Amino acid sequence: MIGWSFVLKAAVVFLFPEWGLRSMGRVGLENSRVFILPGVILILVAVVNGVFAVVGRGQGMTLRSGSTSFRAIRPSGVTCFE
Repeated sequence: MIGWSFVLKAAVVFLFPEWGLRSMGRVGLENSRVFILPGVILILVAVVNGVFAVVGRGQGMTLRSGSTSFRAIRPSGVTCFE
């Protein structure tokens, strides 16, 4: 979800560069505190993702489609078909 929002923001700034330049002009030392809360939130999301990646290592999701069932890609990057 966060990744797609970054992609959307990049597309908007690419298509409308004056909007991106205007938003970059608002950044300064006097209002740099507004970045603390979003930074902390992104760090917490990264920690939670890291914990799930380590704890869930080797445990893929089993997906069933019709008569075939297969395991989703594991963290090691190996796909197992049953």
